[in-house]
Amino acid sequence: MVLISSPYAERIWRGTALALLFLSVVTGAIDLFDDRPIGGADFWSRLLNFELAMAVHFITLAAVVQCLNGEWRGRFPLTLLAVVSAACVVGETGWIIWLAVHHEQSVFALSPTILRFVYGVMGAGATAAMASAFVVGVLAAFDRKARMMPALRLGIVLGLAGGAVLSMAVGLELGRHGPSHVGVHPVDGPVVPFAGWSLVVGDLRVPYFFARHSIQFLPIVGWLAALLFPRGIGLLTVAAVSAAYAAFTGWALQRALAGLPVF
Repeated sequence: MVLISSPYAERIWRGTALALLFLSVVTGAIDLFDDRPIGGADFWSRLLNFELAMAVHFITLAAVVQCLNGEWRGRFPLTLLAVVSAACVVGETGWIIWLAVHHEQSVFALSPTILRFVYGVMGAGATAAMASAFVVGVLAAFDRKARMMPALRLGIVLGLAGGAVLSMAVGLELGRHGPSHVGVHPVDGPVVPFAGWSLVVGDLRVPYFFARHSIQFLPIVGWLAALLFPRGIGLLTVAAVSAAYAAFTGWALQRALAGLPVF
């Protein structure tokens, strides 16, 4: 097996992750002084969560691609996919920041048009990122020369390809609904620290969080199963945990749509 040293896709996704981590530091600093409201939570906290989530996402893609055979890693379509997904997320993150800076706080907080536009822009960037995860997950399934134990491969395929589908399905509900709260969250109502999830009404960000991070969680489960168990038991463990995780995410989605907090 011949591997290409530092293929462009890996470098692009790693570089994008570093750029987003830098932006998250700036966003976090701004969040300390500006409590601009949007959809029941302050705008900068939501943007910070988005930047960190996308940074972790691209680090995951880079790590998985590194395990693929050189015949896959060096192909132009994979590089193009990395360029498109990275450009969408970074460019749209910058556009959201520009939008926030160039509008008065009262207008930004109250205008339904601007609110829906911000959700749409974030959704477009997330969709591009999820599509890239789906493609990399499919490549991991078909690249028989990849440096992966069977349980790890299954975790990667179910995590990236399956997780991308699950994330887009939940994301469609979030986008269709608009504001993440299902019900009226009190101005000073209790929330989950840092995440900002409502502890009073349904919050669609909860199932979306679990759907999105199955892309990291299931590969980790696969890696641990490959280390701890024989092949058959390892594969069964990954399949069982994946099914349970998807069921929990579906339950969290139904609970949020019913207007009930998950905790």
